[in-house]
Amino acid sequence: SGTAANAAQPEYAGSYSRGSVDTVEQLVLLEDHTFCYAVMAGSLDLLAGGRWEDSTNPAAGIELREVKADRPVFPVIFKQTSTDKHKVTFDFHGYSLSDAGLATFAVSDTDSPPAAMRPLFPEGKSSWSSSYPLPPIESGKARYFFIGHATQDEGNPQQPHVLSVTVYKLDSGGQVRIGFDRAQATPPLNLHAELHEGALLLQGEVFGNRDALTAGLAEAVRRDCITPVLSTAKPATDNLEPGVRRLLPL
Repeated sequence: SGTAANAAQPEYAGSYSRGSVDTVEQLVLLEDHTFCYAVMAGSLDLLAGGRWEDSTNPAAGIELREVKADRPVFPVIFKQTSTDKHKVTFDFHGYSLSDAGLATFAVSDTDSPPAAMRPLFPEGKSSWSSSYPLPPIESGKARYFFIGHATQDEGNPQQPHVLSVTVYKLDSGGQVRIGFDRAQATPPLNLHAELHEGALLLQGEVFGNRDALTAGLAEAVRRDCITPVLSTAKPATDNLEPGVRRLLPL
């Protein structure tokens, strides 16, 4: 009977979707056991890719495990300036950093972790400016800068928050623009799915019926969602324009 149950496992590869007034979700499962999950819900745009596999119990559906691309949680853009090569100006993207949760900052002339970090915003602040610049700092005092945010183990919500800190190095003066990538900071998705009477159940809720994959959709999903996260290539630091480039954390 076990062999018969395994052979009767339904085919999961296909496209599934569901939506409401302000939310649209789409899940594409490819035959090579990769997937792409897209959500558009108000201010939330999520595009997650990864791999899917059979559950330990073959009769209990499949598991979807997101793979995160190698991108910094705090994206940083650096622009060299000719006016003052010995000063550094830090400018924070307040809108995205409002999602960081206790965003903190410090500078140093060495790569040693700072004894203390300053909060970027007052506690409990609910509105954020689009730009939050600091006065210029001598480049010798800011050869390294540290930016952090509060994180918590989702499996142990009773444990205190931990400050996760990222460090960057500056080789010269210039303008530094810092933001926060909420999607990158979010723990990877780990979802359970089952097919039941022709409908896909995702985390126990009806997601939608299966639509056959077209060649165009499968190609777009691989190119724009799956390949970028499964690639082992290092993040690009190419110049965005003359004198402007992305910085990577140490």
